[in-house]
Amino acid sequence: MGIAVFLIWRETRYGKPRQKALLLFGIQLVLNALWPFLFFGLRSPLAGLIGIVALAVSIFMTLRLFLRISYPAGVLLIPYLLWVGYAAGLNFSIYILNC
Repeated sequence: MGIAVFLIWRETRYGKPRQKALLLFGIQLVLNALWPFLFFGLRSPLAGLIGIVALAVSIFMTLRLFLRISYPAGVLLIPYLLWVGYAAGLNFSIYILNC
């Protein structure tokens, strides 16, 4: 994630798209930090599920913008998206088992 955002940050020729990509990266970073609080802190699989779905969507949107600005930066976010997808599946399973 760090290398990907660095590659975008140094691309100065992409004005507005670059700013939007960095903003989306910041949003997904906040959502990433929020998920443990929702799931573990509140002990709410449903709140965690909502949070992690929002996180996955924001990562996907960030990845798409990163690919347009720097292909390597976008590719570097793919494992992160896959990991969050796996975690979302686990979160969903825990939610279903606790209903």
